[in-house]
Amino acid sequence: MAMEARLTLRQTQRLVMTPMLQQAIQLLQLSTIELQELLQKELTELLVGIAKQGTTAAPEPAKNGEMVGPEGNKETRKQEGGAG
Repeated sequence: MAMEARLTLRQTQRLVMTPMLQQAIQLLQLSTIELQELLQKELTELLVGIAKQGTTAAPEPAKNGEMVGPEGNKETRKQEGGAG
């Protein structure tokens, strides 16, 4: 009885339809008008949600060139038109 060593390697590949990929495929199938309507609807829903939370989406400018976000966090703002 002879002993034999054997090594087997199996490689598989599969495609997974992630929610983001499904959404991308759905959006690519829309006409320009349908896409504009969908974007307007989504933007309206987003703004209503933000308004219900009582916060603003855009940071407010501060006097010293920094941006103050909705939570009071300071963010530096890049100066436009100057050497940077």
